[in-house]
Amino acid sequence: IRDDLLSKVRRVYKDFVIKVVVNHPEQLTTTIEGINTSFVKYPFPVISKFIEHQGIKIVPPLEIAAMKAYALGRRATLKDYIDLYFVLKEKANSLEEIIAFSEKKYGSEFDPRLFLEQLIYLKDVEEIEIEFSKERVIMPDIEKFFEGEAGDENRAGESYS
Repeated sequence: IRDDLLSKVRRVYKDFVIKVVVNHPEQLTTTIEGINTSFVKYPFPVISKFIEHQGIKIVPPLEIAAMKAYALGRRATLKDYIDLYFVLKEKANSLEEIIAFSEKKYGSEFDPRLFLEQLIYLKDVEEIEIEFSKERVIMPDIEKFFEGEAGDENRAGESYS
């Protein structure tokens, strides 16, 4: 994370109340008007075109889903699972699309079979309080949903080895 990121965030969101939660070389986490926002040092290039959302350039849902899929093999937080849940539930992208894009983006750093196993294993994920902007979901519902999605992916004849 560049040293000037916090000053840039303050400049871009000058009309908003900003609270710094974490500020270190790998991550800047802030609360902007009560919304948690994290900027994380990321060693892979963005391969999608940025889109504009409410005046802010962001990556599209498929790129975010790939980042979350990759994260499951590294640190697996409840937020990563919830983000993937909503991408899939709202049909922004399919599990097949996420896997194909992740393989393209991460190459040998991404193992589709391992990702599918991690997707349905939430037992080691710490339950934390999350404020939902959409419907509230609980871990058993997320786990059941992912079991169905991963089962559909396996039944589709995909063989990941």
